Amino acid sequence: WRKMDFNGNNIVSLAEIDKFVLDEYPVLNHKPALMRAYKATIKAGDGDDWVEKKEFKMLLGNLFYFNKLFWIFDQCDGDDRRLTPQEFRMVLSLCGVQVPDPDAEFRK
Repeated sequence: WRKMDFNGNNIVSLAEIDKFVLDEYPVLNHKPALMRAYKATIKAGDGDDWVEKKEFKMLLGNLFYFNKLFWIFDQCDGDDRRLTPQEFRMVLSLCGVQVPDPDAEFRK
């Protein structure tokens, strides 16, 4: 927490989180995943625009979760950041998920 909250005000902004990830864990430095982790954390927390120390554990979990999703998506997506039905089937295969009708599931 102290490394992320480098100014010591007991709250961290998106910019502080971004700097922490870039400096300490560059493998997690994917802006879309970072933004999703930040948004999920503040939404599940007290709703303000800051991550507080009590929300730190949730932020770390969200950073790993959304980076894993980003990695899976990045492995299967072309370059348009949208999944086609074929790319969706690749995601299912990569994750080991079997569904009776992947195309019907994609259309949901």
